[in-house]
Amino acid sequence: MDKSEYELERDRNMAENAQHLAALGIEPLVKPKKRVTAPKPRKKKPAAPLKPARASGRLAGKPLADEASLFAALDGALADADAEKDEAYEQLRFEQAYRASKKPRLSAAQSAELHALEAAAPGAAPAATSAVGYVGTPLTAAELAAAEQAADNLANGAVHGGLKGQERMEFLKKGQYWGAARALLRASGVRRPAWLDDLEAFLPRTSKTTMSKENRDQTMFALERACAGLGLSWKALPEGEGLFLGRRRADAATPTPQPPTPPPPAAAAPVEPAPGRKGKRGRGAVAEVADSAAADGPPSRRTRRGRGSEPSSSSDASPSAEAAVPEAAAAPAAAAAAEARPVPRALTLGSCSESLKREGQRLEFDFGKDSGNGWAYNHAMGKFRQFQAHVLETQLGYEEDDETGTVFRNPTSVHDEEQAAEDEE
Repeated sequence: MDKSEYELERDRNMAENAQHLAALGIEPLVKPKKRVTAPKPRKKKPAAPLKPARASGRLAGKPLADEASLFAALDGALADADAEKDEAYEQLRFEQAYRASKKPRLSAAQSAELHALEAAAPGAAPAATSAVGYVGTPLTAAELAAAEQAADNLANGAVHGGLKGQERMEFLKKGQYWGAARALLRASGVRRPAWLDDLEAFLPRTSKTTMSKENRDQTMFALERACAGLGLSWKALPEGEGLFLGRRRADAATPTPQPPTPPPPAAAAPVEPAPGRKGKRGRGAVAEVADSAAADGPPSRRTRRGRGSEPSSSSDASPSAEAAVPEAAAAPAAAAAAEARPVPRALTLGSCSESLKREGQRLEFDFGKDSGNGWAYNHAMGKFRQFQAHVLETQLGYEEDDETGTVFRNPTSVHDEEQAAEDEE
């Protein structure tokens, strides 16, 4: 196609301009384009020869394996994997739902001072053993007998005077149960240290709002039950389980203080439980439980065992049947029964509230949550901790630490202790 006159003139002008720029030593602004070559085609690698996805061992001449052993090994591997998965899941669920406390706790010296303060109070009963510590102390035979009778009275409707139907519902709605239960507990002659009265007078200072009489009675009833050896339980727990009722679950590494207490009295004669039919919380023969508590000393760290087992009453066996059992054979049987039987414990002024809370959390994790949203044990232990701080500050002269902001001198919390135990494992 021929160019027009305009295009020809344009080409001449461009050529003249290029000659003029070259004469001046200036390179042309527009460089000639490089020639673009087409890319070379890539060489394809030869495809690998196809192999069968499965091979026959029989055709290959391999010996046949025992089918039963293969399935057994497979089942074992699957069971181990499921067990590890379940254990990891349960541990994660426990850590997420029940976080360990990071609060400072009582030191061994503070716990011993508080124990000594309780023992020095007027009318204080001698302890069953000098090995009292962070999670309570065993009861004497007389205290166990009174606790058993009180448990029967509470379970058999003595609190509401035998009211039934609508009258009983009205009684409960008016909030009269906790006050009546406290009166019944005190009338049963159970263990009741003098500092409980001081704690009740201190309760209004622990609440930002006015504490109602019903809330005060409910909190005090929980603490009085704990001091009496009746334990703290809730609906989800099986028979015989509860805070202060089972063997010790936590704080194996916690130091156990040895306060200067008088030596334990001589072994008392077996005390028969007071007459009255058994209730849901009856714990069996007092003498047997007292003997096991004195023999075992402070409760040891609790391990998993059959839940819901109750100590059998000695009154169920006839004297002739007991005489028929040889003494040599009866001793191991009694020792085994004492080992399986829960050891009731009592709250003392030197007990560690945070360790007891952790024990309650493990009970909730094992059996079910407290449907009362903390009224079973958590609220009471919180008030108890505040009262301990008050006693340490006002009666024992402790001041708040600048770092922790509390009067508690053991900086190792429940969380720190569990982390250290995991690191050792």
